[in-house]
Amino acid sequence: MRTTQVDRLFIYRKRRGESQGTVAKRFRVTIRKYVAWENGTVDIPMRYRKKVGALKPFERCVLLRRRNGWTQQWVATCMGCTRVWLGLMENGKAPSKALEEWWNEQY
Repeated sequence: MRTTQVDRLFIYRKRRGESQGTVAKRFRVTIRKYVAWENGTVDIPMRYRKKVGALKPFERCVLLRRRNGWTQQWVATCMGCTRVWLGLMENGKAPSKALEEWWNEQY
């Protein structure tokens, strides 16, 4: 799976466990601008582009869900689990094998 600058910025923030507001403050930009970067509606300046290396399997799943515009609730319902459990899998805090298998069936 090829990642975009938007994907990398999102994964960078998620790996640090930070909110969009926290990263915006650290980058000294408004939260509105930072959110626009993560949504891909405004180009990310070169100095804020991040390298994240190889994606972990659960990160790939999160990116696929975001790219499809699906909510955690919708995917959880399709998988037959709770949204909270899906969130734990997407954050790497619960085994994500079922999530990975579900996405492999989709693609």
